Amino acid sequence: MSFAKKNSTPRTSSSPRNPATPRGSQAIYQSYANLITPRTQTSSDPQEIESLRKEVNYLKNGLNEANKIIKQLKAQHEEEIRTLKFVYDEMKKELESAKSTKPEESTRPSQGIEEYTQLAQELIRLRTDVDRLSSAFVREKRASAAQRLESLLHERTQQRSFGSSKSAFTDKL
Repeated sequence: MSFAKKNSTPRTSSSPRNPATPRGSQAIYQSYANLITPRTQTSSDPQEIESLRKEVNYLKNGLNEANKIIKQLKAQHEEEIRTLKFVYDEMKKELESAKSTKPEESTRPSQGIEEYTQLAQELIRLRTDVDRLSSAFVREKRASAAQRLESLLHERTQQRSFGSSKSAFTDKL
């Protein structure tokens, strides 16, 4: 019996060739098969057996954790579905009740148009106020900048007239 290393893993060689399977998925299967090193020889080495047990336990723990996470996500998803169904049913009931009360409220069809007109006028008034306030702010900002510049120039001219070598204009800028 020959224990020579084979070129392919047992997982890839035993898989049937399905013409409907895309070639990309075969590469995925091979990459998973290559994660676990193929062991073609049986060994009674206790260290290798222990490393295999640790690897199996590690994989089992990972699988158990993944299953727990999947169960939690499934429970959350089901709860969201129940909540959405409840909200949908409530909205459906409200719509039905609104449809049944609509003929009573439709005695004044211009009411909605009047409200819309009032809201549009209020919006225009608010936009005008915002524009007015922003332009006033810009004017005030320019005026304060001009006053500050004027005071700095005034200080500079006063210092030059007193013969000071230091310039207040450059210090404050």
